[in-house]
Amino acid sequence: MPQDAGTVVACVGATGGVGTTRTAVELARLATTHDRRPLLVDTAVATQGLARLLPTTPRVDLCDALSDTDAVDLDAIAVDLPSELRIVAIDAPLCSMTTALTAEAAAALTDAIAHAAGTHPLIIIDVPPVATNLAIAGLISADEILLIHRLGDHEGVRRGRELIADLDGADPHPVTIGTPAVAELSLPDVPALRTGTPLATPVDDPGYRRALAAAAAAVGVSMPTPESTGGWLRRLFT
Repeated sequence: MPQDAGTVVACVGATGGVGTTRTAVELARLATTHDRRPLLVDTAVATQGLARLLPTTPRVDLCDALSDTDAVDLDAIAVDLPSELRIVAIDAPLCSMTTALTAEAAAALTDAIAHAAGTHPLIIIDVPPVATNLAIAGLISADEILLIHRLGDHEGVRRGRELIADLDGADPHPVTIGTPAVAELSLPDVPALRTGTPLATPVDDPGYRRALAAAAAAVGVSMPTPESTGGWLRRLFT
């Protein structure tokens, strides 16, 4: 990437169900408070978690765009939310995923992320436990990798590190999300995300608060003090 390119951060789950999507959303929302205006990209074809945050079905989702691997423009398919989040979602039936899971589509996504980094100061990619070409594309495109795992899952971290090393990915920052219950917290509902109001479910777990602070610091997203923030972030730190 060019030297003035934005930072690409991959939130990668060591295993499924550890709160990777939640953490990616929280980091993106945190970045908006510092005018980073992040682009949030989903590569999790199985769960399609970011699509649940959109008020309507996107006109063109990532799988649709990748069916034409000659030209993939993430900005053209991103959905703008009033909270200043921009989301590139996967919202596709199984029958239309086949072409998006090819090596050619993965290469097109890698190129598209590199191109988007030329105009976006921050791109955050939601990456499931690596098992598909799209997940690999998201991982190898990243300048920084956050390896999200459950408290005490040393084996998951070891496997995650080995897999990332096999793919020549950036040296990951392991981030413990705290207790397993945190992963089960629901994502904010659509009105909360769109208007920037506090999360539908408050995050009171201290382990998660520490994890989010560590994740933000690792990828260079400034963490404001509780006194200088309001709304959802105040609830996160008080």
